[in-house]
Amino acid sequence: MEFINVLFADNQFLIREGVVAFLKRTGNYTIKTIGTKDELLKSTQDTSIDLVILNDTFIGKNSATKIAELKRRNSHLHFLLLTNGMSYSEIADFSISGIYNIITKTSDKDVFLKAIDFALKDKIFYSDDLLELLLDHSKSKISNVQNTKLTLTQIEIVKCIVLGWSTKDIAAKKQISYHTVVSHKKNIFRKLGINACSELIVYAIKNGLVDTIEYHI
Repeated sequence: MEFINVLFADNQFLIREGVVAFLKRTGNYTIKTIGTKDELLKSTQDTSIDLVILNDTFIGKNSATKIAELKRRNSHLHFLLLTNGMSYSEIADFSISGIYNIITKTSDKDVFLKAIDFALKDKIFYSDDLLELLLDHSKSKISNVQNTKLTLTQIEIVKCIVLGWSTKDIAAKKQISYHTVVSHKKNIFRKLGINACSELIVYAIKNGLVDTIEYHI
């Protein structure tokens, strides 16, 4: 079985040791742990790393922006965030930065392992408590756009975005240019009156545009 190389960043020793012990019991992970921001910046340059798991506050202020920069500089990396709790605006900030895999630290082992699997596959995964927060916050906004008419092409692009496809992948799938996809995305957001992918995800769920079997959110 091929091993998955995980970088786990947390400033609490016992948390690091507990996660390492748990993942090693599954038999197909190699885990490197780090406890400081400087170590994180150095370690993410390692091209053998498949997945970075870290506390959402590990980097400090402006975490979403800083993690987005890490993603930009290290395109090979996948990220999974662990949190003690987030507000809607915090989830939206991470969503805008391209982070769609977040679970709370109270999640059980099955949720944790599924979140890892989905992060590695570039598929969206929020734990149920965070999903509930997204749904509650977006309920009124979504109800106001129920009758918004998206074109068939825009609906297909919404589906691709929600399933974690990159703009480049969507362009290849639809056989259109990268810039055309960007234009479609801007028009979709404008039509729906939304500003973040987290809101687009909620819209897609509420309107049955995606099969929930295809992903977990």
